[in-house]
Amino acid sequence: MLLAGFILLTDDQAAAAVFTIQPQNEAESKDTKIYSSVAGSNFSSNLKVVSADITDFRSLVQFDLSAVAGLMAADITTASLRLYVTGLNTNGLSAATSVPVTVSPILGHWRETSADPGTAPLATWSAFFGTTPTISYGAVSATQNAAGVGYFDWDITSLVKSWKDGRQANYGVFLQAPGPLGDVGIADTDTPAFAP
Repeated sequence: MLLAGFILLTDDQAAAAVFTIQPQNEAESKDTKIYSSVAGSNFSSNLKVVSADITDFRSLVQFDLSAVAGLMAADITTASLRLYVTGLNTNGLSAATSVPVTVSPILGHWRETSADPGTAPLATWSAFFGTTPTISYGAVSATQNAAGVGYFDWDITSLVKSWKDGRQANYGVFLQAPGPLGDVGIADTDTPAFAP
């Protein structure tokens, strides 16, 4: 779920409003995970971030933001990314009770599946980290400690403002656990029971 707070000016007063974007199907979001050991493929059965000292998974998420197309960067006071953490230690190799998970902007078009239209590269480990990368990601925009099961929020206000004022294009976000012993399961963005 992307929560974007903004100010809506009326004739004689300013009123705060909250806008919620909650994908309900594959058409409204893209998500996948990539894995270092299967570098040419991606996986969309669930999301996961695992640090390199365990096995190294990363995840990608992108929401359709056309519902807030009319907002300007100056209108946005806060924006949060809310994802449902399904558990820690999903590989059984970590005893960590709190794991930092970072969010960075993806810096180019990507496809979730090979069946998706267009010529953008398929999101794979090789596309990001291979000998000739075709997709990249930027600096960390937000960090949140995942500590158990439930919803966790990342403050992505500055990132959303950069999307709205044209400094960056919205290609979604790249999630990772920088480690050590980071192992976090995250619900798919199109899972209704744990909708983002």
